Amino acid sequence: MLLLFPRRALDKEAYFQYYIILKGTCIQPQNVRNVITIFREAVPNGSNMKKQTVQVYLQRDAFPRSHPIQKKYEPLKDSTMDTRVWINPDNSEKVQYNTDDYPVYVRRDVLSTYPNYTAVSHWHDDVELIAILSGHMIYNVNGEATRLDAGNGIFVNARQLHYGYSDDRSECIFICVIFHPMLLCASRYLEQKFVAPILSDSSLPWHFLDQGIGWEAQILEDVQKIYGVLPENTAELKIQSLISDIWSRLYQNRKVCEDAPPIRNHHLSALKEMVAFIQEHYREKISLSDIARAGGVGKTSCCAIFRRFVNQTPNAYLTDYRLRKGAELLLSTNLTVTEICYEVGFSGGSYFTETFHRCLGCSPGEYRKNSACTAG
Repeated sequence: MLLLFPRRALDKEAYFQYYIILKGTCIQPQNVRNVITIFREAVPNGSNMKKQTVQVYLQRDAFPRSHPIQKKYEPLKDSTMDTRVWINPDNSEKVQYNTDDYPVYVRRDVLSTYPNYTAVSHWHDDVELIAILSGHMIYNVNGEATRLDAGNGIFVNARQLHYGYSDDRSECIFICVIFHPMLLCASRYLEQKFVAPILSDSSLPWHFLDQGIGWEAQILEDVQKIYGVLPENTAELKIQSLISDIWSRLYQNRKVCEDAPPIRNHHLSALKEMVAFIQEHYREKISLSDIARAGGVGKTSCCAIFRRFVNQTPNAYLTDYRLRKGAELLLSTNLTVTEICYEVGFSGGSYFTETFHRCLGCSPGEYRKNSACTAG
């Protein structure tokens, strides 16, 4: 178990202080107030910490698996794939690949598992491919929205702000493939001739993949093949080949715009800063002014930018992000609903449960139970 400061305070105290808190005992924080008391007594200047500062969270391997604390907070064995968002120093998302040493993420996903049928707006250095298996969704890239129906998909270039959602809350099942361009850079020659021209093409932030067009249909088929070979012991080799084929088709069929000027959108840059601020500080009490200040804009501009690019208010984005983090903890830990509520920044259990039910169609307890039944 780890008692966690908000991110801004992490540098103030050494991690060994957390072990002092436990004092070698088997403290099980059934009562959050007890944990706060222990925290304040153990950490220098802890008495000045507010109640909301103290969060209960899991750290694997902090104790032997037989230890009562580790047993209580051990992640569920049948939990779903980790969908947490990790942030790089430049505020881009650090993709959690299927295998640590092979930069590819492949997953079959269901849109209804996201709060309000809306994924979190994000960007990363990796290239992303989506193939719709059934249903439909709207995909937004840098404020441009396009509808993806079953059989179609989309290519999203590196470092583009993007997310998918359903405006009518209808189900959509899709395959997502994310890979880092380094996979294609076996030599400097290959990087300069085939990889860099696409990554640096400001006229190609994304491309709609139409199943009715031959080369695009082949890319969509390759995306499904990538998902299909995952169980095989030579999966990485086959995925490498399929990604090379996809890239070859993109390179051969892209429209070259040699004189296209770089696209610079100050509002988009501000949005990235504000989104990163929310994803870093969602556990804390943050206001519209805080979010706007992170982007270097006023509150009115902040709201307008979110409406344009994300189709949400800043507060709605913050709430959805907190709900997503709460859903992750429901599936990956044995923390109680009340503990999760405070961990993800909600002010009380009742409001968390009410908001969770409104956005995901079930209570937190039902969500955990239904997911466990599905996994089993």
